[in-house]
Amino acid sequence: MKIVFNKDTKKIKDCFEFDLLIALATKSFDIKDGLKIGVNLRFFYMDEEFDIISIDSQDDLDQAREVSPLKLVIAGTSD
Repeated sequence: MKIVFNKDTKKIKDCFEFDLLIALATKSFDIKDGLKIGVNLRFFYMDEEFDIISIDSQDDLDQAREVSPLKLVIAGTSD
């Protein structure tokens, strides 16, 4: 699985748990300064129809894992 944040790409082991994915991404990219995945940052991926889909829960991650290869992007929320 690949994750992109601020033009930096990391390859991590496949992750099946949403909370663990957040922890791995936060550590891998050293995310701090008030930024937090699930609060003001979110995971996104592109599906087979080229739609941008957000991942906000375990169910969303389970559905995203059907896309192969899975590449996630961490981006700010518009809220």
